[in-house]
Amino acid sequence: MRCLTSAETNFVLWSRLTILTRFVYVRFAGTHREYDGINAMKPKVIKTESDCAAVLARIEALMDAERNTRRGGELELLSLLVHDYEEKTLPIAGAILPSK
Repeated sequence: MRCLTSAETNFVLWSRLTILTRFVYVRFAGTHREYDGINAMKPKVIKTESDCAAVLARIEALMDAERNTRRGGELELLSLLVHDYEEKTLPIAGAILPSK
């Protein structure tokens, strides 16, 4: 998969080119704003540090999202998932934890 982008036109094209069969598969063609809108992460419970790192990277990409938009909703949901993960895995020193 290759991303061809143009700063002058603010346009992005994701494609795969197979020369032997002379076939071009276009995954997406549109503006960067449109691509950012569909590049959503599927929310799931965070279970590992690597899961958390991936979600934090997506959160960083969404930091400019406006409230009450699809990106803003994704940012809020992912933030809640990270908060829940950190509450479970990084307890505050000296805190009284419920017994299991």
